[in-house]
Amino acid sequence: MAKNPRRAVTQSALETAERLLRSLRGPDEDIAAEAARLAELSRMRRMREPEGTPPYELALGEPRLPGAPRPPDIPGVGIVSLGPNPEVIAAARAYAERSGIPLQEVLRYPAFSPDRATRIAREYDRMLHTPTDPDTARAYRALIDETTGQYESLLSAGFKPYFIGPQDPYAASPYLALADMAVNKRLGVFPTRSGYGSNEDFDVALNPMLEQTPFMLDGEPMLANDLFRAVHDVFGHGPSGAGFRGSGEEMAYQTHAGMYSPVARRAAASELRGQNSWLNYGPFGERNRTASIEDTIFADQKTGLMPRWASEEGLEINQARVKRFMDEVRRGDTPVQGAVDTETGVVTLVHYAPRELSRIDPAMYGTGLSKRTTREFNRLSAANAPKRSYYGIESLNNPYQRELGLGPVKHEVQIQGELLYPLGKDPDGLRRLMKGQS
Repeated sequence: MAKNPRRAVTQSALETAERLLRSLRGPDEDIAAEAARLAELSRMRRMREPEGTPPYELALGEPRLPGAPRPPDIPGVGIVSLGPNPEVIAAARAYAERSGIPLQEVLRYPAFSPDRATRIAREYDRMLHTPTDPDTARAYRALIDETTGQYESLLSAGFKPYFIGPQDPYAASPYLALADMAVNKRLGVFPTRSGYGSNEDFDVALNPMLEQTPFMLDGEPMLANDLFRAVHDVFGHGPSGAGFRGSGEEMAYQTHAGMYSPVARRAAASELRGQNSWLNYGPFGERNRTASIEDTIFADQKTGLMPRWASEEGLEINQARVKRFMDEVRRGDTPVQGAVDTETGVVTLVHYAPRELSRIDPAMYGTGLSKRTTREFNRLSAANAPKRSYYGIESLNNPYQRELGLGPVKHEVQIQGELLYPLGKDPDGLRRLMKGQS
């Protein structure tokens, strides 16, 4: 008699669910009813999935997002398809409603760019530890405040974090953390006091992520970085089931970025996108990409801000802006015509200097022509004057002409066009907002 394929699939899911629950709950708990429930939910999800879905033995959560990689094979458990966690998504939406920060959900896996990760790794390597810089302090204050609200949201939703002790419950695979969230609404958090970066000689003094919070966990005061680790695993990895290597961490950053304000997102980019890019595509990237946790060389825990493009470039949450810009390019309705690649949307900017520069640094504002004009001198002398660099666009209409007094050496840089704000059209009404604040 031929085997019933549906029964075989259900049996496989049941056996995998039992192995998973044993790994998460121990050998003495009665898991039969819960294993049967998980197997049935897995069967129901399989019925909703399209042809060509990669094979798995057990499914947790909703169907995986378009572009998701193949499900992981968890040692001692089996192939588990970890899809979006609906309880995590509900908690994220509840936080957005309470905080007033709009939730921008990521509904597909973006294509991973090793080139972008390499460029961001280079920026993180160059980034200085500047915790007292006003822009850095403002961004990190926003990150910590918003992270605190997110932590409160996950507690209100019934998630139960705890500090990981000497025995790592997820040693077999970090994907067990996502399974723990899905099955038990529980999450082990590696304590910041037990490990924070790789270089013990690096001075983390004044790092705001080490400030103590009002929260206690297992009788220990939680640091801001403990809250951040918890909320990132829940709200970064949980909504999509994103993994923990280079492309998975990029997806987790993209997802979590959609919960933060633009100011906080710059600090989050340093903590997440910058550090993970450095880890996977920096000076030790080739080794780190396949290393165990114990053999991984982690980035220094610097407090600073990378250039804004490093936090924004390639984000799914910016795709509406990308579409708007590219539509304008195709219509010829943008002032950068002639300086933009019509296929990629990359715009070429120019900057003149007295000598060849390896890097155009906004911190040099006020050392050249900008200190010689009354308008720029007044800007420079204002309290908390933002650091800036000036560029021209050699467009078809009204192309930039080098001002008298600028150096003769021309430098060209490229930037994604959607990151340039068209103040002439002012689609987001920034002029109106600025007038309202004046």
